[in-house]
Amino acid sequence: GFVNFKETMAVKRVLQNPRHYVNEKHVDITLSKFGMETLLSDSIIWLWGLDWSVNDEDISKHFAQYGAVYHAMHIHNPVTGEKRGYGFVDFIDESSTKKALSAAQHNHNKFEVKGQRGHFGKFLPQKTKRDLMYIEDRFGNLLLKQMYNKVPEAGSWGGGKDHNETVRNDA
Repeated sequence: GFVNFKETMAVKRVLQNPRHYVNEKHVDITLSKFGMETLLSDSIIWLWGLDWSVNDEDISKHFAQYGAVYHAMHIHNPVTGEKRGYGFVDFIDESSTKKALSAAQHNHNKFEVKGQRGHFGKFLPQKTKRDLMYIEDRFGNLLLKQMYNKVPEAGSWGGGKDHNETVRNDA
C-alpha cells in the first residue's frame, strides 16, 4: 500500500521507528519510487557484494543462463557514477527467476563474474535494503528511466526477434 503524508515531521517519526505492523504482520517502509518498483517485483533477484568492476552487461550475461534478462543493473549514483555494491536482475519470465533462485539455494547464494564473487537471492540483506529504500527520488527516477528505456529482445508480450518473425511483410 501507499501512504502520502502532508507534513515531513510525520515522515521523520515513521522512519525513526524501524518496526511497523499492519494486522500483526511486520511491514517494511520505503521512501523511493525506485525502491518500491524493484522491491515489489516478482521477476527480480537481488545481488550484493558486487565488485566495482562488475558492470550491468557482465551481470546480464552471467544470469542469462537462467533465462532471458529484461534488465540487469549494478545500482549506482546516476550523477557521479559511483557504484553501490549491489544490484538486481529483472527477468522477462518469472520461471527464469525461479530457476535462478533454485541455483542460489544450490550455490549457497554465491556467484562469480569476471573472477569476482558476489551473492544473490530473492531478498536483500537488511542493511543493503535500507540503502535502497532511501535513494533520493531524483536519483531513483533517473535509474527508473534507464531501466524502462530498454526494450527486451523477446518475451511472451511481444517485441524483439520472436515478434519480427510473426509480422507479415506485404511490401
